[in-house]
Amino acid sequence: HVNYSEEQVTVFGEHCSMTERRADDATRDVADWLKCEYMQDHVGDSFTGVISTVTNFGLFVRLQELHIEGLIHITSLGRDYYHFDDVRMSLSGEKTGNSFRVGDVLTVKVAAVNLDEKKIDLVLDQNNPIVKKAKAIKAERTQQTTKAVKKSLRKNSSPKTSKRSDGKGAQKKNSSNKKGASKRKSQRPGKNARKRSKK
Repeated sequence: HVNYSEEQVTVFGEHCSMTERRADDATRDVADWLKCEYMQDHVGDSFTGVISTVTNFGLFVRLQELHIEGLIHITSLGRDYYHFDDVRMSLSGEKTGNSFRVGDVLTVKVAAVNLDEKKIDLVLDQNNPIVKKAKAIKAERTQQTTKAVKKSLRKNSSPKTSKRSDGKGAQKKNSSNKKGASKRKSQRPGKNARKRSKK
């Protein structure tokens, strides 16, 4: 049985965490490389995929059959200026009015594969680009969520103010009680008045 000091245990724990993260990164890199190698044989093929992430530079689409993710760059969406909405997670065209959001089902083609950078480039299939549109997030719902967040923040900050207000209220109550007691004393008859009343 070996007894380790607290400092040694901390060093060993940090080393184990570092090696575990390194192993996870290596596994992820190998998996991405194998996916790209597989997709090299499918350049030009069409697949059905779901938009998994929307960014200001394009759409990440996960292919339903293969569970492989690729990027549709914003420049390949057509000659239009697209506005990125980070609340609704969507891209909307200024001229055409086309919109893409998380959950949309698209038909895409594999445009290119880069093994060195482990990237898969996709483009929309012009024959049937949009298979199914996802439900849009209503503006009312987003406003409700923002209001709920504000309320929760107010509740979290309210105890400090309530304590102060309670203290002030207690002081007011004490002062009012003192005033009431002094009034009662002034209203009570003195000893001489009581004796006179008895006579």
